[in-house]
Amino acid sequence: DLFPVNFYTPHGVLADMAQKDGVILPGVDGYFGLKANHVPLISQLTPGVVELHNGSEMEKFFISGGFAFVHPNGVADICVLEAATLDQVDPAAVKSALATAQGAQGQGDEEEQAASRAAVELYSALDAAMDNKS
Repeated sequence: DLFPVNFYTPHGVLADMAQKDGVILPGVDGYFGLKANHVPLISQLTPGVVELHNGSEMEKFFISGGFAFVHPNGVADICVLEAATLDQVDPAAVKSALATAQGAQGQGDEEEQAASRAAVELYSALDAAMDNKS
């Protein structure tokens, strides 16, 4: 069974009522899937890979985080700040940014340390996604 999926960033639409048979999302407690007739939900998304499935076709996007909603009418909304296909990402730049973020951990005031933790989470997830890109 197919269900409609909307996938938005503040600056663009990646899917508008696209009919999909499955979606895999990076949630706070790990990856989870959506299928047609899923129960309504709201979930926070963490940095990771979103997979949109339609038969044997699959689209993958790395996201920085956001929220997913499944409405009572079965429509799924994925709302994120940033999304990119993995081929848009430079693996060397990711490794460099991760090393910089890891080096900054424990330094600075509370706000700078929180920013460092967030950067490590983001770049670690992106680095893992690049390693598993296929």
